[in-house]
Amino acid sequence: MGWFTQIIIITYYLVVGISIVNAADLNKKNLPDPLTLEYALSLADEGHPDLLIQDAKILDAQANKNSIDSSTGFDVTLDLGLYVTDEDRFQSFKNRDHARAGVIVSKTLYDFGHTNDRVDAAGQLVDSEQWKYQQIRGYRRLAISEAYFNVLLADLQFSQYNEAMSVGFVNFDKAKDRRELGKRTDLDVLKRESEYQRLRVLRYQSENLQRSSRAKLAEVLNRPNQLPASLAIPKLPALNRKLPEIELLQEQALKNNFDVKAYKYAVKAAETAVVAARNRNNPKIDAIVTAHGYETDFGSVDEATAALNFTYNLYQPDQDSVIASELAGLYSARAQLNKVESDLRQTVLQLWHEIEELSVKRESLNVLLELRELKLEQSRALYEMEVKADLGFSMVELTEAQYSQAQNDYRLALAWAKLDLITGNLELSKLPSNSGEVNEGQN
Repeated sequence: MGWFTQIIIITYYLVVGISIVNAADLNKKNLPDPLTLEYALSLADEGHPDLLIQDAKILDAQANKNSIDSSTGFDVTLDLGLYVTDEDRFQSFKNRDHARAGVIVSKTLYDFGHTNDRVDAAGQLVDSEQWKYQQIRGYRRLAISEAYFNVLLADLQFSQYNEAMSVGFVNFDKAKDRRELGKRTDLDVLKRESEYQRLRVLRYQSENLQRSSRAKLAEVLNRPNQLPASLAIPKLPALNRKLPEIELLQEQALKNNFDVKAYKYAVKAAETAVVAARNRNNPKIDAIVTAHGYETDFGSVDEATAALNFTYNLYQPDQDSVIASELAGLYSARAQLNKVESDLRQTVLQLWHEIEELSVKRESLNVLLELRELKLEQSRALYEMEVKADLGFSMVELTEAQYSQAQNDYRLALAWAKLDLITGNLELSKLPSNSGEVNEGQN
């Protein structure tokens, strides 16, 4: 590698290091309140460790390509020498060299494609790492969406158990009053107290889940210790999408998936590396220019030479092992590609079934939610007319139905997002809108 190329690569790494520091400084920027899914997804391409690790792999692959490319560039060598002779032995030599200084400049003019093949292979590995980077960008969006939905579900679950605990306490308190009147036994009271305590534990567990889910979201957003207080309820247009045929989705995945593209470039790189290994003994033409100055007993002498060298390595003992090693790499790359494609077909099928089931379940949950809302209205009307009605129980049933519906909707939205990612249909710059509703919670 030439010294100029080394300086460029070192400077590049320094710039990346500075960008990492700057990315850390972004953590000081506060999250908005309420936090929207659109804003959360806008942070997906910031300097998160997952992206930085892959970016470093791209830089390493690019540096390797630059190193190979510069191997046929100009090579400049400073040549210095001091000579001491035995005057008694060499008395007949009156013009002895005592010092020499010079510069040797060499450059490979042509090696019959060997270096070009190596550069092409290294470039294809750069392309492979870049496609993996795109896949990680997609996974970042999935992770942010999932963490965002988990916070919303944690808040709903807290509301559900908080309401249930309140109802359980009322039932327990009524049972104690009726025991005083002789209408309830100690066993009845203990049963209701046990149920109240069970719901009380669930309520505090759900409260802790509110904080832990917010902490997880803050970490995924690369904003540790910035726990969002409230989140906007997002609109999810994917819930009403129609599911294409499975064969079409599998075909799109095998054609457009980022990981498949990455492994295809890895296979191309391995194939090119095999060609380069087989051409390792190709002839090589080098140009060499030297300029030397000699200091002798009788004065200074300058000398300049220019040469064109043709070299051909007739035999290299490790040639067969080098080719075998590259062939093993090629077989491994092809096997990995086949495995990725096989796993991809299965993943598409699993997501297809999951989306189908969740869509059907969504219709069922919508009917259940409508039923719970009507039952609550009925219980509230009976309560206002001072007719016996279990208003608290109806409210608990409603919150349970709301939680189940939201959980199903978020799972369905995530399943669509995963399917879009693995089929290459996820637009990394396209973000969802929010309805403007705010889900209040606590840190």
